[in-house]
Amino acid sequence: MPGCIITPGWIDHHTHLYPLIPNGIPAESVCFSSGVTTAVDAGSTGCGTYEKNRPVIKLAPGNKGLLKCQLRRLVHAAKSGKRGSEGL
Repeated sequence: MPGCIITPGWIDHHTHLYPLIPNGIPAESVCFSSGVTTAVDAGSTGCGTYEKNRPVIKLAPGNKGLLKCQLRRLVHAAKSGKRGSEGL
């Protein structure tokens, strides 16, 4: 295609993804459309909210799910994740 650059998929190592955090970005519409094929959520969940948010990751393609973008998560030091600082 004239005027286009072809690259392998990009990896975004620091995101906050919706619905893991209410004001996060929607991975499908923002990441994949920008060439990002793997997004790492940087602590939107903590040990107290990890299991509640686990179904979001099951939608990712590596898990034979519906999303086009691979999703990975880092667990925040705060029990509730980035939403608050209690539980440190």
